Amino acid sequence: MKRLLIILVMMGYLQNLVIAEEPQETLTGNSTLNNTTNGTRPRTLLPESIECYYSCGLLSFSADSEMSNIVVSVTNNDNCSTLLYNIADIDCVICVNLEPGCYTICCECEGSLYEGVLLI
Repeated sequence: MKRLLIILVMMGYLQNLVIAEEPQETLTGNSTLNNTTNGTRPRTLLPESIECYYSCGLLSFSADSEMSNIVVSVTNNDNCSTLLYNIADIDCVICVNLEPGCYTICCECEGSLYEGVLLI
């Protein structure tokens, strides 16, 4: 009986510890990356823009058409540091923890360059 009482008291104590934690801030942002390729546009079915989303450490993209072999650069505009990623297609997600701030996102695919600013 004494052990049961101790276990119940400990469970109540642990439950209060979990409840007392403050919720963590969820950082999110979204941006439209526009085609900024100089000169003539390639004769492929590439979209005019790419939508970029950041939430909970995941950077994702969407476009009207399929895209593959994409090079993504994420540049922090505050300290000019750049992270480079290669993704197989537009549906791939990049795991990256970004601090609050302003970022320039560039995607290069089949000779076309898409750029935009992401505010988190």
